[in-house]
Amino acid sequence: MHGLKKGHGVIIPQANIVNLMLPERVVDAVRQGQFAIYAVETVDEAIEILTGMKAGTRKSNGCFQRGSFNARISDRLTYFARPRLLRPIRLDGWWPF
Repeated sequence: MHGLKKGHGVIIPQANIVNLMLPERVVDAVRQGQFAIYAVETVDEAIEILTGMKAGTRKSNGCFQRGSFNARISDRLTYFARPRLLRPIRLDGWWPF
């Protein structure tokens, strides 16, 4: 296969592995370590493959493990959801307040 480098691959659902049909050249690339097929059961598994970070599980207090991918996403969503009291947003030339 042209243009493949170590680390290239594809992520598929674990349930689809039984239906997987590959051309011989792809099977050869997998054998040679030029291509990988990752079968995952959850989105968190795919996140870990794509980012190299732990996805993180939700703790009993509702927060994710510190430093995990999900914790960073949760923190960012909280940042976007907080009120913008210091910097009002102007909509179509009218102040919302």
